[in-house]
Amino acid sequence: MVMFHHLGLSDAHVQLMMWVGGSLLLLVLLLGLGLLWQRRIQAKQLARINQLFSISDITNSLDLNRGGKRAGRSVDTLFILPDISNYTRFVTNTHLDPAETQDIIFALMSTIIKTAGKSFRFSKMEGDSALFFTDADGARPRLIAKTILRIFVAYDQERDRLKATGNYDAPICALIDELGLKMILHRGIAQRFTYRGTIDHFGSDVIQLHRLAKNHIDGSRYVFATEQACDLVDFENALRSEKNVEVLKHIGPVQGTVFRIPNDLRMSHLIDRMKLNSRFRTSSKAPKLAEATSPVGSIEPPSLKSTLPTRSA
Repeated sequence: MVMFHHLGLSDAHVQLMMWVGGSLLLLVLLLGLGLLWQRRIQAKQLARINQLFSISDITNSLDLNRGGKRAGRSVDTLFILPDISNYTRFVTNTHLDPAETQDIIFALMSTIIKTAGKSFRFSKMEGDSALFFTDADGARPRLIAKTILRIFVAYDQERDRLKATGNYDAPICALIDELGLKMILHRGIAQRFTYRGTIDHFGSDVIQLHRLAKNHIDGSRYVFATEQACDLVDFENALRSEKNVEVLKHIGPVQGTVFRIPNDLRMSHLIDRMKLNSRFRTSSKAPKLAEATSPVGSIEPPSLKSTLPTRSA
């Protein structure tokens, strides 16, 4: 204060300068605290993102060989992708009510998920398809084949049930009949991770699987197993089959076998012929593509309850 008086400043000017200086100091302090708080929030958000997309947290936390070794990130996996044929034409049909369309598709998808979920692990639903997987190591080829046939049988029965409800007229029932079912099987190495409770996979083999769903195979009722997956499914020569090659952009030619599914399996001898006796109950390990792990336990498939309207008489 005395120094300011020597400069010829009045008390009012001195108090004003002290007030301005204190205010600037407080402002700088608040800005510094704000930056620190913002960096703390950003660090928390980054940690949250890393947690959501963490692969190592899932795979490395499991001890699969009971020897104390940590599991690797890559998993030797058999992917099963049931896909409803003629889905786009059915959904975009202007004669159908959107609510009815959704009920029909959900009823069919629910049947697929329920049946496949007894032997395979459910990953996610993708509109007209549902992704399932199982570890290739220790897979049982005849059990896999029998489960696939059961999916087709259950699908046929659900289509018949929908037509028999009396909720749909003849043209709609004809469209339901056109909803075929095809299935893509592919074996590959993929990184397995979880996101918001959903088990998913990452890698070029996953891309290849989905690209194969848009193929050039004639018909709407078949199983296409890539060359890598053929050893993991055994129909015991009960199905008509032919070799097929699909050329995928950025991937190249993909060889495999097309297994033709008869139009009506319910009265067929195929499933009865493929009995699972005691010698199939022992797990015969499939040849390994690479060191692989099974980091995820059994997953219960979700329930897609169809709310089909009931017409009044």
